[in-house]
Amino acid sequence: MCHLVLFFTTGCRVIRPRKDVQTSKPVIVISNHQSAFDISSIVLTFPNLRFYFIAKRELGKGIPSVSLLLREYNGILIDRSNSFEAVKRIVDFLNLEKTPNLVIFPEGTRSRSGALGPLKRRGLVTILDHLGEAKIVSFIFSKNYRFGNPLFFPFFVKSEMVFVQEYDFSRGSLNSESFVSQIFEDLNTVYLNTFNLKIN
Repeated sequence: MCHLVLFFTTGCRVIRPRKDVQTSKPVIVISNHQSAFDISSIVLTFPNLRFYFIAKRELGKGIPSVSLLLREYNGILIDRSNSFEAVKRIVDFLNLEKTPNLVIFPEGTRSRSGALGPLKRRGLVTILDHLGEAKIVSFIFSKNYRFGNPLFFPFFVKSEMVFVQEYDFSRGSLNSESFVSQIFEDLNTVYLNTFNLKIN
């Protein structure tokens, strides 16, 4: 219900919408991260899937409902200051879940200005190497950074969620490092094109 309220409050517009993913492989959603409204848009774009969000452990407490959900339902809470322990936490989770569907924000934090930050590849490469195969779906959010700013309340700027690409990964035929590099290159390209369209 919370996701539905947020989704319709922001008037999210999915550019180039897609059908539900039908696959026996784990599904991994990759996108930039601008606000909590990204999460609602992703969850409601794939109503047939339960996603687990890789998030910093600080979010596991102090935020009503969000912290509880991350701790008890769909969070993989990691210590961003300790990369070794963070990777171990993710791998331990993957060992327990048969077909985990994950959401990864490779910037590692929210962008307060809308600018796309550096994309960190280690987490995604580790996951792909461990799973062996997966379907990856990538998105770019272009307006969500404005939400949460008092100047934009009530919400009158509609969220834009741009579908970038869908990829199939198989460890036997693709190198995970180069595969992730291609995903990040596509994200950067669509991000730049989206914001250029807004400016022009």
